[in-house]
Amino acid sequence: MVSDEDLVAQYYEYRQQLDQMSADFREVIHHPSYSLPFLQIGRLVKVKHEDLDFGWGVVINCQKRQPPKVRLISRPCSA
Repeated sequence: MVSDEDLVAQYYEYRQQLDQMSADFREVIHHPSYSLPFLQIGRLVKVKHEDLDFGWGVVINCQKRQPPKVRLISRPCSA
């Protein structure tokens, strides 16, 4: 039996809420509409992708990526 079990449970719930709020905050600040204005030539940036950490880098060029064009595959008509 854990002493102050109610306090431990409450702390756990607070910790879960804090983790969720942190994830939501990161999702918002990493959204292109908010982050692209800061990608200026010469700016020092920390580069990460999921669990990979590439370290620090300098922005030398920045171009907006266009979404891939949808190609329709035509199928031959069977007679």
